[in-house]
Amino acid sequence: MRLQKRENIVYLIVWTILFLLPLTRWLQENITAPSEVIWHEIFRMWMTILTLFILFLIHNLLILPFLTKKGQPRKYHIFLVLLLLVFSAGAITYHQKHKPARMEMRPSSEADLSGKPPVKPLPPEVTAILEGLLVIGTNIAISLNFKSIRTEQDLKDLERDNLEVQLKYLKYQINPHFFMNTLNNIHALVDIDPEEAKGCIVKLSGLMRYLLYEGDKPTIPLKKEIDSLNQYISLMKLRFSDSVDVTFSVPEVIPDMEVPALLFISFVENAFKHGVSYQHRSFIDISLEPQGDRLLFNCRNSCPEERIVDKDSGIGISNSQRRLALIYGDDYKMDIVNQDNVYSVSVDLPQAIKQV
Repeated sequence: MRLQKRENIVYLIVWTILFLLPLTRWLQENITAPSEVIWHEIFRMWMTILTLFILFLIHNLLILPFLTKKGQPRKYHIFLVLLLLVFSAGAITYHQKHKPARMEMRPSSEADLSGKPPVKPLPPEVTAILEGLLVIGTNIAISLNFKSIRTEQDLKDLERDNLEVQLKYLKYQINPHFFMNTLNNIHALVDIDPEEAKGCIVKLSGLMRYLLYEGDKPTIPLKKEIDSLNQYISLMKLRFSDSVDVTFSVPEVIPDMEVPALLFISFVENAFKHGVSYQHRSFIDISLEPQGDRLLFNCRNSCPEERIVDKDSGIGISNSQRRLALIYGDDYKMDIVNQDNVYSVSVDLPQAIKQV
């Protein structure tokens, strides 16, 4: 937002200078009381600048946004051509209408006195079109420059957020409470089912390895993310009885794609934290489903009345939403619904992720 204000300030300074520029005719003519001819020329220049300013506003506010949107550059070029055609037609009409008056006001050329042929100026309508192209080109240059600065800042914010997410999850997973519960459950399994106890130890080891060595990467293969979710869900299920139904559906053929590290686990962690009741049957349904070039993630859980769901609790849904916005821009959807004692989070992502 601060960069947007700076960009607007740059535009304000440029156009203020341009609108004050015609007043330099006072200094050029060295006249304390400008004649009617000089005032006429100043107002003519102001009208030209005002026309260019309107052209700038239309391009900057209505057309330029298409240039930076994914899949929209073609629309930008079409609208730009239409804008230039309308502006050119208006410039030609205006200059043809005012051509006689401007010819009368133009002073006689001094080129004849030097013996050299006078330099033929460009037609006024051509000059107007070139001025319009200059305004549009300057607008694009300034806008893309600030967009580049914003992108660089977003990448820095994303790197910082990725690190914060990794550290927070590490703190969550390695805190004594988590280890005590998990190790106690494994200890209880040693006598009941030694093989399952061994498997749980392997899962705990794999989850910690994932957090330590994969969590600091900007993106990871989807398969690794799914494996970590399976390990996390298996360990969490040890803490609950059969009154909690947990399902995790994934496609038979996992797409070869990259996803942000530790993205989906925040939603799953939130479901276990708020979706389990010790008095009533509870459920947690998690699914990953590719559809065309998109990946759909859905996490639904029961919402017991004795628990209050805070969508920004823990590591936070809001943090995940910020990461999605930084990584995918506006090419993602995230819906949160909390009704009829069911809390659900749906995320729609493109399979072709921008490398971060």
